[in-house]
Amino acid sequence: MSLFKMMQAISSSGSSASVKKKIIIDIGQSNSAGYAETARMPEAGYLLNPSGVSVYDKPDVSATDNGNWVSYTAGQYQQVYPVDRQGTYSQFGATVVLGQLAQSFFNENIYLIKCGFGGTSLQQNVNQFTDWNANSTNENLDFFLENFFDVAIPKLGDVEIIGVIWHQGEADATNGTATTNYGTNLTAMINKVRAHDSLLSSCPIVLTELNYAQTANESTINGHIQTVATAMANVNSISISDLPRKKDLTTLQKKGFSAGLQDDSHSSYLAQIGKAERAFEFFK
Repeated sequence: MSLFKMMQAISSSGSSASVKKKIIIDIGQSNSAGYAETARMPEAGYLLNPSGVSVYDKPDVSATDNGNWVSYTAGQYQQVYPVDRQGTYSQFGATVVLGQLAQSFFNENIYLIKCGFGGTSLQQNVNQFTDWNANSTNENLDFFLENFFDVAIPKLGDVEIIGVIWHQGEADATNGTATTNYGTNLTAMINKVRAHDSLLSSCPIVLTELNYAQTANESTINGHIQTVATAMANVNSISISDLPRKKDLTTLQKKGFSAGLQDDSHSSYLAQIGKAERAFEFFK
């Protein structure tokens, strides 16, 4: 029985007294956006179109306010670049799973903010993409804080952030300087997020360790992630090294489904689900 099914059975034990709307935030790069095939979700015990789970849909991340809260549909709202936001390949990430786990546990509607930019780094000027560096302006961190958070939250009224999950670092692992600076950059990024709004000042943050190219630089970055999680209040890290990438899936695990994208080094459906279940332990 999946964790989701077990939580459905005991959902009455979760608190439903709070009137604050509950928010989960998922930010990072492509493994945050998610490349796991939605066709595999039902076999793993999760719903493609969960009731009571909404996401902030934003057609243009660079615009201040052009979004709306909509019902979440797995396979959509994955990568926030305008050209892919409708889920061209029908993929999913941890966000929709976290929404279902929270909805079952708290027995309340759950609201998701998802902001994933494929190929992006924490270090400035690693590649052609925008970055998450705390010192950059009009790039990923500002897009998330100003063009998602600042405009989505007021539309809901009284809210609380029950958790933030971060999955990023694969791009930094391709660059020696970015790898060396990852811990410093990650600390600065978290501090900027914490300082942005009182709702973010002490909420749980979960940092996902890398399992992509499985290089020495990724191992170094995982060490930085663990160090930051130990040093900062209400920040934790989770390992997904035991969870299969898409290329690691066995024939049985693929369950007869063909990949919408090649079975590459991105997190598989089992890894995205496992990541969500591990992260949610810190969001309860």
